[in-house]
Amino acid sequence: DEKPEDGDAQVNLGDLLRDSGELDAAEEAYLQASMLESQPVLPTLKLALLAIRNGNEREARDLIEQAEGFASTPQDKAVVRGAVIFVEGRLGRLRTVAEQIYAQEEFLQQTMPPFQVALAIYAPLVRIYTELGDTESARSALEEALLIVQPPLDQFLAFSEADILIEEGDLEGALAALEQGMAIIEQFKLEELKFQADLYYGLIARKRGDYATAVTRLESGVDRIERSVLVGSDASLLVPPLRALLAWTQIQDGDLDSAERNLDKGFEQDPSDPTLWVSKARLQMASGMPQLALASVNYALAIWQNADPEYSEYIRANELRAEIEATL
Repeated sequence: DEKPEDGDAQVNLGDLLRDSGELDAAEEAYLQASMLESQPVLPTLKLALLAIRNGNEREARDLIEQAEGFASTPQDKAVVRGAVIFVEGRLGRLRTVAEQIYAQEEFLQQTMPPFQVALAIYAPLVRIYTELGDTESARSALEEALLIVQPPLDQFLAFSEADILIEEGDLEGALAALEQGMAIIEQFKLEELKFQADLYYGLIARKRGDYATAVTRLESGVDRIERSVLVGSDASLLVPPLRALLAWTQIQDGDLDSAERNLDKGFEQDPSDPTLWVSKARLQMASGMPQLALASVNYALAIWQNADPEYSEYIRANELRAEIEATL
C-alpha cells in the first residue's frame, strides 16, 4: 500500500518542477499525489494554483471548491483560505483578500501560538493595505499585531513598519526599521528570511532613483528565495511578481537584455502573471514596439478587470496604457 509520505514526496517533486518552470510535469506530480491520499487537500490546491498560472480562473476556483470539500481540520481549512488569498490577490481584488485573511485567522488560532498567528495575519494585511494606498488601515493592522507580539519577537514586525514608511515616503525611517528587522533575523540565525530585507532595501533604492543598487538588492532577494530550504513555501509564489519588479528596474537602469532574460524566466514559471505582462509592455515600449506593448498591458488589464480601483499595480498599468496610446 502507498503511504501518505509518498503523497508528500510527489507534492515536493511538483513544487521543484513548478519552480523550475516545468509546469506540465508539476501538474502530473500533483495529480499523482492527489491519487495517493483519501483527502487530498494540499495537492488539489497545488493544482488550483497551477491552473491560475495557466490563466484558468474557473478551473482554479473549481479545484479550490473540491479541496474545501476535503478539508476537515483547522490546518486544512487555513490552507484552503491561503489558496483563495493567492487567487484573489492575483486578480487584484485586495479588499476580498483582506476578508479572507481575517477568515483564515479563526483556523490558525487553533493550530498556532498567538504570536505566530499575529505575524501570519497582520503582516500580510499591512502589505495589502499599503498596496491599496491605505496607510491608515495598514497602521491599524500593525498596531493590532504589536498588542499581541511581545519583545523581542515584535522586531519581526519591523518589515511591516518599513512597508508603511516607504509608502509614506519616509525612507530614512524605513531604513531604521529594516535595521531592527535584520537584528532579529541575525539573532535567531534565520537566513531564509533575509530575502525580506533585500526586497525592502531594493524598494528604497528604487524610490531614490538608484536603480543599479535596486537591481542588485532585488536580484539577491530572488536568489535567496530560489536557494531557500523552504521548498514549496509561500515565498516561492512571490518569485514571478518579483521578477516583474526586477525587470522593470533593469529597464529603468537601461539594461534591456537582462530585463528580457529575467522576464523569460518569470514567464516559464507563471505564463499569465499580470505583473510580468506589464513589465513586458514596459520592455516593448523601451524597445520601440508600442503596438506589442499595448497588447501586453491589455492582457494584464483583462486579468485585472475586476481589480480594486485603488490597487497600485492596476493604477500603474492603466497609466502605462495611456502613455502607450499617446504614442500611437
